[in-house]
Amino acid sequence: MQRMNAFKAKDILSTYNGKNHICDLFWRKENLSKTAINILWDHYLEFMTIKVLAFDTGVKNQMKYSTSQIMESLWNAHVQCTERYQQFMLLVNKINPMVDFIHHSLEMSISSETSKKKRRYNTAIAYRKLFNKECKWIYDETEPNPPIPIKESRKRKQKSVADEYSKIYVKSLNGNKTHTIRIVSCMTVKQLKQLIKTLDGTSVERQHLILAGKELQDQCLLGHYCVRSGCTMHLVCSKTSRMLQKVNFRRSP
Repeated sequence: MQRMNAFKAKDILSTYNGKNHICDLFWRKENLSKTAINILWDHYLEFMTIKVLAFDTGVKNQMKYSTSQIMESLWNAHVQCTERYQQFMLLVNKINPMVDFIHHSLEMSISSETSKKKRRYNTAIAYRKLFNKECKWIYDETEPNPPIPIKESRKRKQKSVADEYSKIYVKSLNGNKTHTIRIVSCMTVKQLKQLIKTLDGTSVERQHLILAGKELQDQCLLGHYCVRSGCTMHLVCSKTSRMLQKVNFRRSP
């Protein structure tokens, strides 16, 4: 059976007539603006499109794809409206006759943060393959969760999910150590710092990332600085900001 195009699948899910009811309940519960909940719902449909096309039904607590915390809450609210969710599943089955129901597992929602990061990583890769663009909603702005590092020693005979990411080098000026890291342009500088923390234990607050003589700012996307595959950043680690002033770098705007 040939898999349906992701855009067509999303269009089918968009015909769901229970959207207004679910969104009205959720935006009042979470105190969101109507604009925000409509955007969140659109992203939710993309996430569910990935789930249904990939047969990720959650049976026996087996799940490959996870999403952001706020979308997880929306999904949970949808599931609790059992009749409405069952109607949504009829559209899911129309897209993929092999999928009758997508389960929302409590066990998966309380799994370790490492497991969640792996599943979010999978979602970001699947999204890019299906929708031909970067997934910008997979991480919450208030709780960044960068993808897990990929071991360079793993050999691949064919293109894998890791190849969808750009490879950069982060060279520490303090310890003369270089990290090889895979990133996407929609990651923030702070997310990259959190990833570095998982590699060498350096706290985010002590890290100062330098590219082309400029210090990168936490809130900015890597794409803002035109970070490309193969580039090298320098990492200065300091106990206080005064130590950074001894190095002739200037902060970027």
